[in-house]
Amino acid sequence: MPDFNAGRPIVFRNLDEKISHPFSLINHNCMAGNLTRKFGNHLEGKPCTPFMADMKVRLGRDYVYPDVVVDCSKMSGSDMFSENPALIVEVLSKSTRKTDTAVKLLRYINLPSLQEYVLIEPDFVWMRWFASRNRPTVGS
Repeated sequence: MPDFNAGRPIVFRNLDEKISHPFSLINHNCMAGNLTRKFGNHLEGKPCTPFMADMKVRLGRDYVYPDVVVDCSKMSGSDMFSENPALIVEVLSKSTRKTDTAVKLLRYINLPSLQEYVLIEPDFVWMRWFASRNRPTVGS
């Protein structure tokens, strides 16, 4: 079967600019997938749902694709956006590190629904966790 992607990046509109979005490496996908699974297990029976990679989060008139999103609002089966994310996780990479740790951080912390924002560095042991003082943590 031919590789139709042939390693070419996908380009999408994100945060008022065109960004080349390369395909994720296996470690990146494994971390995001494992986190999504663990959040799903932890949130079983609760009104929150974890999503991985393809669930867009609206930031005003822009949107982003976080690696993991947990939304605790009532969503329908046809929703394409998480309008009220409670938790967002970004697995950092060379191509996303600056945007995830600066631009997105400033946009995310202004989301009224966001309770937690987590940055994970897969290339070495490092994680940063931001939590709202005024809201409970997800799943508590």
